[in-house]
Amino acid sequence: MVARLKGNLPELRAAVEQRFAGRVPDHVWQDEDDRIEIWEADDFDPWNALAWPTVRVMRYPQHKAKRPSL
Repeated sequence: MVARLKGNLPELRAAVEQRFAGRVPDHVWQDEDDRIEIWEADDFDPWNALAWPTVRVMRYPQHKAKRPSL
């Protein structure tokens, strides 16, 4: 299951932001001038409707190089 974190799971989103803030990425993928930074952890508390002991979270901001317009 994949769930996108926006305003739908505020407690989980806050926990993710707190843990990953100020920490270097676990992985960085680079393709020419484009870069994706990846943070991940598999021990976050699940939300109420989920009967799992933990959930895995991946945060992956993508940085695209500005290319000149033609």
